[in-house]
Amino acid sequence: MSAEVTSEALDLVIKALIAGASDIYVRGARVWLRLPDGVLPATELEGVTAAHATALARLLNDANFIPADARQAFTLKREVNFAIAVPSRDPTATIRLRVHGFYSQGEVSYAIRIIPVTPDSLVSLGFDEFLEHRILNAKSGLFLVTGPTGAGKSTTLAAILQRLASSRPLHIITLEDPIEYVIHPLKSLVHQRELGTDFHTFPDGARSVLRESPDVVMVGEVRDLDTLRWTLSLAEAGFLVFATYHTRSPRETVERILGSFPEAEQNQTRMRLTSVLIGVLSQFLLPTVQAATRATKPRAVAYEYMFATDSVRTIIRENKTHLIPNELAKNEVGVRFEDTLARLVRTGVVSKQLAEGVAPDRTLFNQKLVL
Repeated sequence: MSAEVTSEALDLVIKALIAGASDIYVRGARVWLRLPDGVLPATELEGVTAAHATALARLLNDANFIPADARQAFTLKREVNFAIAVPSRDPTATIRLRVHGFYSQGEVSYAIRIIPVTPDSLVSLGFDEFLEHRILNAKSGLFLVTGPTGAGKSTTLAAILQRLASSRPLHIITLEDPIEYVIHPLKSLVHQRELGTDFHTFPDGARSVLRESPDVVMVGEVRDLDTLRWTLSLAEAGFLVFATYHTRSPRETVERILGSFPEAEQNQTRMRLTSVLIGVLSQFLLPTVQAATRATKPRAVAYEYMFATDSVRTIIRENKTHLIPNELAKNEVGVRFEDTLARLVRTGVVSKQLAEGVAPDRTLFNQKLVL
């Protein structure tokens, strides 16, 4: 990026990151932030002035802000995706931004995801040690991280991959659109590949991975049936495969995968899935009690996970997915959202009213709260 990052523009990004903003929106000369309490004009954040907003808008409207190889595509397709690194106040670190450019009523607009420093563990993000231990000790198979847009799936995957890269001599390959977190190699060889720059489509990227001798593969997002087929094939080839999926629970994830295939293939798909599935982690983010004070951790993760034990595999194979939620009550299988929501309330991180409002089963949540 050759456009100059002024101190005012950088200061706005840093202030937004500290305040827990996940996204910056820019349309013309106007700037908004997605904060824990909603989407607000940037100037409503303490310490952010109109000059900060103007400087950032000017940067994004500079013709040189978009990488040269993406400018023509933006004009033709009317949208563009790329990631950039901007300097931070720490000379040893940079801030990464995932940029989506689009047009709105003929005007260039941007939705920018702020990528924090690469996390080094799941525990540091608020997940339990049992989950991290089970994932990191897997040798092959498929593990899915699911949730709605903005649920922190990319951050969770980055923590998993960074932990693996820090602890084992592996060859890790990622297929991303675009590259968000940078995975530092440490004990591993890491190839992070970006859609449009390093491969043309996710199926193309997955096909080439078969010839690249990886130990670990990360498919940034399973968006279509062809990508899903290849993701299963990579796991069947003996690799440890991680991927994200836009589903809200382990049960929904299994049902969505099976339902994505033509009816004639669904029995075979059940067999394929039971043979490779390690587990499913579903998550979403909630504003913390301290969010209004702009705390350094204004969001907390609520999660539910399922590991593919023999009983879970039988449930999938026999197409009895309605039994999955009750199966999660078994310690060796996983935990339910109600468990983690109750813990967040008991520790004073999230308000009871908020947690009760988002709990899939309010009665179960209140039972967990008093245990």
